[in-house]
Amino acid sequence: WPTNLTFRNNFFGSDQNPTFSSGIPDCTGYVWAYNTHHDTPGDSCIANGTWIGNLAPRPGYYTCEGTHTKNVWQDSINYTCGSDKVIVGTRFASDSLGLGGSDGFHLTASSPAIDAAESGGYCTSTLGAKDIDGNSRPQGAACDAGADEYTPSANVWISATGSDTTCVRGDSTKPCASFNKACSIAQGGDIVQVADGTYPSQDLSTCTGKTSTVTFKPVSGHECPYSAATPWSSLPAQNSDTSCDVTLGDLTLYNQSYPSMTTPTDIVNSSLKNLDFEGMYATTVTVGFAHNITLDHMAATDFYVSASDTVTIQNSDFGNVYNGDCSTVSNRGNTPTPYPDSSNVTIKGNIFHDSMRLTSAQSHPDGLFIQGLNGGVIDGNVFYRDAVLPLYLNSVAGGSIQNISITNNLIHDVVDMTDTGSSTLSQPQGNFSPQTISLGDNNISNITVAFNSVSGWIRRQDNTQSGGNGTGTTTNLQVYGNIAQGYVYGNSYGCSINTAFDYNYWYGGSGSKCGIHDSLGSGSSPFTVADTWTASGSYYTVAPGNYSLKTATVPIDFVPTSFCTANAGICPTADFSSLARPYGAAYDAGAEELGATGTPTTPGDLNSDGHVNITDLSIILTNWATSNPTCDLNANGTVDIFDLSILLSHFGI
Repeated sequence: WPTNLTFRNNFFGSDQNPTFSSGIPDCTGYVWAYNTHHDTPGDSCIANGTWIGNLAPRPGYYTCEGTHTKNVWQDSINYTCGSDKVIVGTRFASDSLGLGGSDGFHLTASSPAIDAAESGGYCTSTLGAKDIDGNSRPQGAACDAGADEYTPSANVWISATGSDTTCVRGDSTKPCASFNKACSIAQGGDIVQVADGTYPSQDLSTCTGKTSTVTFKPVSGHECPYSAATPWSSLPAQNSDTSCDVTLGDLTLYNQSYPSMTTPTDIVNSSLKNLDFEGMYATTVTVGFAHNITLDHMAATDFYVSASDTVTIQNSDFGNVYNGDCSTVSNRGNTPTPYPDSSNVTIKGNIFHDSMRLTSAQSHPDGLFIQGLNGGVIDGNVFYRDAVLPLYLNSVAGGSIQNISITNNLIHDVVDMTDTGSSTLSQPQGNFSPQTISLGDNNISNITVAFNSVSGWIRRQDNTQSGGNGTGTTTNLQVYGNIAQGYVYGNSYGCSINTAFDYNYWYGGSGSKCGIHDSLGSGSSPFTVADTWTASGSYYTVAPGNYSLKTATVPIDFVPTSFCTANAGICPTADFSSLARPYGAAYDAGAEELGATGTPTTPGDLNSDGHVNITDLSIILTNWATSNPTCDLNANGTVDIFDLSILLSHFGI
């Protein structure tokens, strides 16, 4: 007879239970550990077996047979058997054991099996430390009985009707009222689930010491749907966002120890760290002197990141700011001493829009203002109706601008930098004012501006006598593969010093080529649809265009693969829409790679037939919850609600 058999982490249905023949003379060495049974296990060969952490209708007769440790049985009567637990219910059934899910075997949140098995022993040994799905045991105070270790959708809960006095980690019936309280009881790796509702401003500045990431997010499917793929016409009006089910006032994370944090090492070692916020609306988000902070699928008027390290801001919407404020990355300032620059900041796949002022006294609004950053990526963002400048890099108050890559961005129209007098109407820029990417007039070092599509000019000023008209120096500026009207140096067309240019398309047709392989256009835009300005009294309304390339235009297959090979890391491996580069014989200039057939690639056109329709919807639903790269439109690793939102925003095209 077989000896020393172990049955571990199995699901047994009513027709799949092991029935052990009474002819087996001795079952010594047989172990049944952490199995789940819909029906009762076999009655034979029980006496000498070892039963640990199983979940099932009670086996055998009414006597306690074999060695029993922390099993959970359903039976019609209660009785004592070692450390086992009996749930009184129908004999030979499992309807009271809290089984469910699509397969009928996984535990539900109310199952009596949760935390009912060992807190050590077999379930934490090498053999028992994982459940049938590969999840670690235990997830709670003890291991769960049966093959499934229940993994909750969240560990801490927040509700607008919750209480900071009574909230408890691990109990969804006792939610917290504030983010800070929830953070204080959360452990590293926890998910904090935020119920739909409206919340006041939240300050988590004292939530320190998290050893791994704590994630704050709404109920699945209730996240803000915005990203760079969201059409401008579908964006929310200021303070009237109805697409985010969780809205709050300001969100603040500002380390209160900041006066003593004066070196980059201090920032990397910040105690305010490892926090992730997803899918919510906040008026303004402030991150200061913090480490490893993520904003994902958020919506806000603007953000302010100062003296922080490893910050990721992605797939979010920032806009409708009419008071002169703007999204900013800085070093905080130089009082009483210059603080460290922010570092390792990734700003990717966001939309920045409608950042402007109503009077000239309202500061210097921009879509995104980089004031102090050492090490950063600005990739795949969209800018609409921003003033004074959509993307502005200029050091302020002791900050520095260095080691930054700016790629794959789409920068549309620029509104008047003087008084607009209206939050919805504006004036188009004139003369050299439309500097859609401004590289400032202070020191910059190791900056790459590559493969961007912009409606206006790229501009740099420095302190040389050759026309820079600025106060700083330029060191290792690289300008490759962009599409723009032209390049402005100081106050006129020209090429900045200490700058490498090549394979840019200056479609405005004026000024210098700068790079040996640059091309000057004739003044005609290569984009499919230009931005449209319509007079409305003394102001204008503006409709953003489509910045995909027209067929048979210069930027298509413009940048040779040999150039990208020779300049490793310069050419992005994917374009704004996550389409692999190159798609044709060479790389296209600008932010978007045109399809091989000459048809602009539209997010959501999964079968590449030139339309986003019911066929594409069927494809994405078929691949739901998979990692299919074709359907994973926002490249977050999972086909989910965010990808569906991108597809639906282009439905009918």
